[in-house]
Amino acid sequence: MDSVVYALRTVVALLDKVQFLSAHPMSGHRVPEFTDARIREVQVLGQRIIHRVVGEQLHILRIFHAKRLLKRQQLR
Repeated sequence: MDSVVYALRTVVALLDKVQFLSAHPMSGHRVPEFTDARIREVQVLGQRIIHRVVGEQLHILRIFHAKRLLKRQQLR
């Protein structure tokens, strides 16, 4: 039961952060694996939300555990 509670808490926190990012797309910091300043990330409960700012739009590229390494081909 604890894992279900933790999973729900994580999903709610991720959705809250994505909602925040939609209003503040340049939040977070540049992703060190990339030189493109439009590719940014924020962390929530050990998860990385990688996003790209394209004009007025926010594109969520990937959400994954922060301990995993990001490979360039994972964002294509």
